Amino acid sequence: MEKQEKARQFLKRFFGAHPRPLFKSMDGNVRGMHPILRYVDGATAEVLAGDIAKFMGVSTPRVAAVLNCMEQKGFVVRHPSNGDKRKVVVSITEAGKAELNKVDDELLALAEYLFETVGDDDLQEFLRIAERISHALQKRYEEVD
Repeated sequence: MEKQEKARQFLKRFFGAHPRPLFKSMDGNVRGMHPILRYVDGATAEVLAGDIAKFMGVSTPRVAAVLNCMEQKGFVVRHPSNGDKRKVVVSITEAGKAELNKVDDELLALAEYLFETVGDDDLQEFLRIAERISHALQKRYEEVD
């Protein structure tokens, strides 16, 4: 289990190293689906499409297009907010959680493979550098916006 935990920590740092503006490249069909599933699954409050758009740094219409695709696949449902019926809340379904678990398993296997082939020291150095790059890019995007 130590190898899997190391892979899990690697993935957490790896995905944490990506600046949000890079999500702007997602298209309206499938790209962005897994980050949205992860965001909605981890939310502690009701999630609106605008919350997702802000988190990912993309427009609300782009998020709506991805949510339409995700809803057709049965990964999310949209329903009125309990507090304000004018607002539409996004919730993950059991199928969405299963999809997220499937992707997590694939990513863990990939990370384990990387540890076996590249090595712990080099991957840790890669993460250190990737995090520095991410922070630099994030700062640059903030300066431009």
